[in-house]
Amino acid sequence: MERKWMIEARELKGLSKSDLAKQIKVVRSYIHGIENGAKTPSGKVALKLSRILDVKMERFFEDQLEEELEKELAI
Repeated sequence: MERKWMIEARELKGLSKSDLAKQIKVVRSYIHGIENGAKTPSGKVALKLSRILDVKMERFFEDQLEEELEKELAI
């Protein structure tokens, strides 16, 4: 699921995907993967992103947590 909130936060800061990738020392395609929901960042990367973008770190894991909760409730 696309993380529109991340794209908006990045753009609000005036950062391109390349700019953000350089700041946290990852490749641009990794940022793209996180934004489009194909990748979940590691804790370390999520912490760096949250500090740069001024968002809660937990936001990067919301989709994963929701899926786990749905599985638990289905049992």
